[in-house]
Amino acid sequence: MHIRKQLAGTAQRPRMSVFRSNRHMYVQAIDDEAGMTLVSASNLEKELSGFKNSVEGAAKLGDAFGKRLIDKNLKTVVFDRNGYKYHGIVKAIADGARKAGIDF
Repeated sequence: MHIRKQLAGTAQRPRMSVFRSNRHMYVQAIDDEAGMTLVSASNLEKELSGFKNSVEGAAKLGDAFGKRLIDKNLKTVVFDRNGYKYHGIVKAIADGARKAGIDF
């Protein structure tokens, strides 16, 4: 909650929220003004289920998420690391999204 006090997403610049568990990774682009999720990606989805919960899989998930954002004509986001340290899987998701062309 401490991080969320300073971050807010809009329709033009949504909040990119990362959540990871021991088995799965989730990424969402959230418009906080409307309270809606605009784009999401997870390794629970059938087409993304091959991405392991590792740094390499996280980079591929971030890249797939970035391509989905670009398909929705969203090129900039506010990155919400959700309390996790910015290294490992969280950093790999961010780098994958940057590789796809997303700015934050």
